[in-house]
Amino acid sequence: EEIGAKTVHFAARDGYYIKAAFDCLNDTLKKNLKTNYLYISRKAFIPLEIKERNDVNKIYDSCSLYANSPLSIIERYKKVLRPITENDIKFYKKHGIDIYERFKNEEQFVYFLNLLGENQFSLEVAKKEYENCEKYLSDAGIADEDIVFDLGYSGKLHMNLVECCKKNIVGAYISKDGYNSLLRIQQNHLDIRSYYDFLPSMQGIINEFIFSDRNPSCIGYMNTDSGVSVEFEEKMEDYIGDYVVNEINRGSFDFIKTFAETFKNHIDLVKLMPLDSSLLYEKFLIEPKPFDKAIFDYCLIEDEYYGGIRERKLTEIWEWQLENRKLKRQTRVKTTENIPYEDPKYLEWKVYYNNVIKKSIIKKALYWFCVDHNFFKEKIKDRINN
Repeated sequence: EEIGAKTVHFAARDGYYIKAAFDCLNDTLKKNLKTNYLYISRKAFIPLEIKERNDVNKIYDSCSLYANSPLSIIERYKKVLRPITENDIKFYKKHGIDIYERFKNEEQFVYFLNLLGENQFSLEVAKKEYENCEKYLSDAGIADEDIVFDLGYSGKLHMNLVECCKKNIVGAYISKDGYNSLLRIQQNHLDIRSYYDFLPSMQGIINEFIFSDRNPSCIGYMNTDSGVSVEFEEKMEDYIGDYVVNEINRGSFDFIKTFAETFKNHIDLVKLMPLDSSLLYEKFLIEPKPFDKAIFDYCLIEDEYYGGIRERKLTEIWEWQLENRKLKRQTRVKTTENIPYEDPKYLEWKVYYNNVIKKSIIKKALYWFCVDHNFFKEKIKDRINN
């Protein structure tokens, strides 16, 4: 209403469940805003990003080089390349590139991208795929001041969307990814609205898994006699993941429906700040209880575009992100079971657990101040940091 938009477009697949929630609120509160489900993705928008030979170098910022090989890059960016042949394999090998081996360093990656642009980029293929993208977006009926919702924001996808449609499209996102997104907004004069005024603890793949539709992702567009149709990737078989995500979002939808019906006449009195409404969810991502996290134990995840991950357990990536972002708390041993009997510390911990553990925090602090100055200092530092 504030923007004056007539249609809100929800980007696949992050916007599937959010669209259902929005439609529920829209109908209950009689806001009369149109909504549309838009099949767009990073893979589908490759022809919008790489239009000319020099654009091939943009691949450097679009993926993790250590998780990819030349062949995985060629397969992912085939929408702007001519098909690879035996002669191409020989060409790369002649220049010291084994297309089946992962990249070892940045120099090798940059060298390969230069060879890729010189040898395999096809202006004809790229132009055809760009026109397919352009036709799909035109048929979607995106107008000036329309809103496009997506879950997280780095700037690239929205920047390419605005450039292709040549319209002032407003971006609505849960969060931005920091400096890079702010720079793109400023340089390209983009109109972006973000709900969070802070960086979420776990951006990207974990959030996308929990919120996204379980149907296959769109990877491009095909021009047919009846118009442009959407091309989908092959669905990864993950029955447990399908069930878990669908149940989580079904419960969320049921809550929203009940909430809207109950408070529809007093909705203006409901004020939610981003931090307040997200605090429990953010805490769950950082410190999930073992029982709550266990429901994801056998869920599979894919991040082929950036991380080169075809199939990996969600909890494995979750743990890696916690470690990588230093979000896991380092705790000291809490029992005497793991301390050898002959260790001098054994007696200290035995006394502590027999006599001090149930005392107040001041008495605990006094105990360690007298017994172990170094540990006392560590605990003070931990308190301050937390």
